[in-house]
Amino acid sequence: MMSTAIRTAAHRNWGSRHSRRAAMDGCDRRETVKRYSRKRAKAAAAAVVKAADAVVHTPPRVCADCRTSETPLWRSGPEGPKSLCNACGIKYRKRRKGLAPPTPTSSSASNSQVGNVPAPAMKVLSTEELKRRQREKQERTLKLLLLQHQRQRRSQSEEKAAVEAGKEVEEAARLLLSLSSAGLFVHS
Repeated sequence: MMSTAIRTAAHRNWGSRHSRRAAMDGCDRRETVKRYSRKRAKAAAAAVVKAADAVVHTPPRVCADCRTSETPLWRSGPEGPKSLCNACGIKYRKRRKGLAPPTPTSSSASNSQVGNVPAPAMKVLSTEELKRRQREKQERTLKLLLLQHQRQRRSQSEEKAAVEAGKEVEEAARLLLSLSSAGLFVHS
């Protein structure tokens, strides 16, 4: 009678390095590869079916503000998550935070007016005013740099004073020690 291990070993190709390792491990490598490739194939087929099902049953998405259907990213809006296109979602978020005035996105509104409300007038500054503001900004920056430099110098001088005070304390301790040691004086 032949044992099971001998019978399985007889069917394998003993000349191959991989077959020897598989025989030594007690499992057949080919069977393992087949099993995992079947699992991967089933998972891939399930993913394709799920994606196709989602495409078939999903209605086309349209922006609640500008009515576009193509955008790189859908954003949250007044009608819930993913109800605005990327551009309208950014505008909506800025309006909510109070960073930007409300702007119309429909093509029926004119560029200068929304309904009966006139658009805010742009303030035009003269070149002298711009130069004056730039000079003031440069002066403020220079003052800040000067303050930082003074603080650094103060901290450096305080460090030097602390080191000198430490040397004075050390010298005083040596002097006291020499006086208390009954006439022996050691000076370094």
